[in-house]
Amino acid sequence: MPVVPISQTGSAARYPLVSKARFHNVSISFVGGEEQSYPIRRDASRSWELTFGGLSEREYAQWQIFLDQEIRAQSSFVFVDAVTGVSHSNSLIEDKRTSVDQVGVDNSRVMLEIRKEGA
Repeated sequence: MPVVPISQTGSAARYPLVSKARFHNVSISFVGGEEQSYPIRRDASRSWELTFGGLSEREYAQWQIFLDQEIRAQSSFVFVDAVTGVSHSNSLIEDKRTSVDQVGVDNSRVMLEIRKEGA
């Protein structure tokens, strides 16, 4: 299973990093005004918005290969959450929110959103 490229600093993410968790619950309202909630999925869905700026040509090439393969194949991969250190298998790239830009010589930028649906 592919793994997100690691930067020269040894990190899988750079700041700013946006990490979100979405819990899947359903609520039932009773006639007497009481309400009861329960989960419909065991785990929360998670997403990470990542921006990598100032990439070297080597890092830029690694990201291009990774994104071309993953988005084209719509396959899942392992993403290690840079905040918690937890590995999330079966992560996916949200291809509509992905861009790879060459800003200048030895200065490129990758912006993407990674998501993992809760089980």
